[in-house]
Amino acid sequence: ESGGSVLVSGTGFLNTSTVRCRVGQVDSSAVLLNGTMLRCPAPQVQRKDYSAEVLRLGVLGVEVLPNNWVPRPVQAYPVEVSFDGQTYSSSGVQYTYYPSPQVDVLTPSAGRKDDATVVVVLNGANFRNDFATPLCRFGRGAPIVVGAFLSSKTMYCRPPIQAMGQNVLVEVALNGQDFEVHKSQTYSFYGVAPVARAAQLSETFCEIQIPFDVGTDRGGKNGQFPCEQLLHFTNQQSLFSLSPASISAAMAAHGEAGLFEAMFGVGQFCSWTTNSTLEISLGHDGLFVVGQGLSLRDNTIMRGKELTLFARGNVTISSPRPPP
Repeated sequence: ESGGSVLVSGTGFLNTSTVRCRVGQVDSSAVLLNGTMLRCPAPQVQRKDYSAEVLRLGVLGVEVLPNNWVPRPVQAYPVEVSFDGQTYSSSGVQYTYYPSPQVDVLTPSAGRKDDATVVVVLNGANFRNDFATPLCRFGRGAPIVVGAFLSSKTMYCRPPIQAMGQNVLVEVALNGQDFEVHKSQTYSFYGVAPVARAAQLSETFCEIQIPFDVGTDRGGKNGQFPCEQLLHFTNQQSLFSLSPASISAAMAAHGEAGLFEAMFGVGQFCSWTTNSTLEISLGHDGLFVVGQGLSLRDNTIMRGKELTLFARGNVTISSPRPPP
């Protein structure tokens, strides 16, 4: 129903300046490929109904149809050709429109970019396999993969390996060539998470540096910010340099921010010195000791140039040099 193009085969096709097609009652210019083949546009017969996800992403421009455009039934129409712009063939060959495929849910809706074993189930409406084997494409310009038809409401496809982690719209073609995406959903390809390598006390004893194995997105943070936005203590009992009473008092006064102040001193803060190094600037009167553990806060830090899994795990504060 969204239109597309149709390859017309026949005999006696002439190379003139007025090669045209008529689909139903709609005339349009055609492209002559050779003496037996030309390509005709298949005009749109229904307005596009966009999914909420497509509208949310804003990656597709909402169509603006001409003022004189009128919808037509989703059905079969005769296709005729002309080489003088006036006299049309009378072959009676039919071009059949069908309702656009609609993807409501993807299961799963995300996976690793390098996992070739994932099978994504598409649940929705208007799937069919009577015109051609359904095809999928995970993002515009991505490799085409053959889908498997299960019913008018269910099909599945296997996502291809991707070079970059990213969010893509899943496109479906039911006639072997015309991919549609305006009623689709997002699939997320995730790259490998960055890894925190250590928590190293500086030689000046004024900072603790946490280097990562790659550049990160800095957890969306710039400048100075509270350390508890990206770090936390997973187990208060591991704060062996603080007494239980001190822990309770710090939590009662300022919550987790109070723990960071008690551990790293009044005036402590965090910042990124590079995209791959998170730094804790120590305040005064902090009570941390070498060997103290820290954890990365979940769902905060990814790689800097692609969609990836979030960094996770623990680091242990170490001395800047071996103890004497």
